[in-house]
Amino acid sequence: MSEKKQGPHVVAIGGGRGLATALRAARRYAADITAVVSVADDGGSSGLLSAAYGLVAPGDLRKCLVALAAENHIAADVFEYRFDAGPLGGHSVGNVVIAGLEAVCGGILPALEACTSLLGCAGRVLPVSTQRMQLEAELEGGDIVRGQAHITAQATRIRRIRIHPFDSKPAPGVLEAITAANQVIIGPGSLYTSVIPPLLVEGVREAVSESRALKVYVCNLMGQRAESVGLTAVDHYRALIEHGICCDVLLYHPWGRDAPEGAVLEGNLTTLGHETKAVACYLADSSDPSSHDPLALATALSNLG
Repeated sequence: MSEKKQGPHVVAIGGGRGLATALRAARRYAADITAVVSVADDGGSSGLLSAAYGLVAPGDLRKCLVALAAENHIAADVFEYRFDAGPLGGHSVGNVVIAGLEAVCGGILPALEACTSLLGCAGRVLPVSTQRMQLEAELEGGDIVRGQAHITAQATRIRRIRIHPFDSKPAPGVLEAITAANQVIIGPGSLYTSVIPPLLVEGVREAVSESRALKVYVCNLMGQRAESVGLTAVDHYRALIEHGICCDVLLYHPWGRDAPEGAVLEGNLTTLGHETKAVACYLADSSDPSSHDPLALATALSNLG
């Protein structure tokens, strides 16, 4: 019998590439990992499959499965392969496989269990909800825009994000995983369209708030058009607070004078309040300043306890 791995039970919440990076970091030090994934993406392959077959969006789920897959597993490479032409042009193999398994297995949860087994994943991947959902953004100026793809195409800053249905229920296992966690990672990722939405599903932010786990917000390295250009790290965190989400730690990269254009800078830490600790760590990938280095992020997160 193999010795049980030592380390915290980690729940990572969000979506997209940012959540996948957090999972790649967590697998380096965690004993148990659960990804709680946004399913509000309605663009590209994910959106097309969701609309055509009435399924939850598979794209962010795929990214998380691949992030947790066994090292050098050929199936992980296959899952990420994207057809560039023909009837499947624009679709990734993983999205199609998840959609097919959902139909065959009778639901997204057994489909993800099958994918986890196929890829030899070092953790669980759960959709935040088994219901299809859509994002609604209130922009500065009062305009309302629906749909993630439409929201990210706007040039106007977002004031608030909501989900439809407003009373979307959490998937089985989500609240239980949060309650049992020792560490909850929120982000990194698109602030309004990946990070905040899964926390708005009924009961999720309450479970995070009531959890005894250390709650860490990992701030983006770079601002994003419409969502966060010009926002500081403190502004990012304030957006979470305005949506009812508080953390114990704000983890951010301390850009110096050599900060690239669009970098997310520190901001006025005195406005955080005594309950949130700001921790600066060098987290950027040396070859891509817009991406977190999973090893550096793992070191930072594990050192938090």
